[in-house]
Amino acid sequence: MKFRESETVEFKRSISGLDSSIKTICAFLNNKGGEVYFGIDKSGKVVGQAATDTNLKSISHKIRHKIKPEIIPGIEELQIDSKTVIRVTVNNQNDSLSTTVMELLIQDAAPKQ
Repeated sequence: MKFRESETVEFKRSISGLDSSIKTICAFLNNKGGEVYFGIDKSGKVVGQAATDTNLKSISHKIRHKIKPEIIPGIEELQIDSKTVIRVTVNNQNDSLSTTVMELLIQDAAPKQ
């Protein structure tokens, strides 16, 4: 089965794409909310992602420490096409929170001098 990305759904082949997903998660917070799936490639093919305790904690930790004010995302392990996939879900936030989140993310992404 193949899936499609949309304005509220993004796919990452593995958690190695976690850093770039932080910007997407922030955008979801500023909009309608959304879901990032680790273990589905850009074409929508399910490739699988190990949902080890280390991987799940790494996702949670990075999101909570890179986005301020701190949010707690929904993180769950799913079975799709007999393969493990990790889904990260965030809900939209109010306007004042979203503005703060985006400003801090941009500052964090700036090159260090």
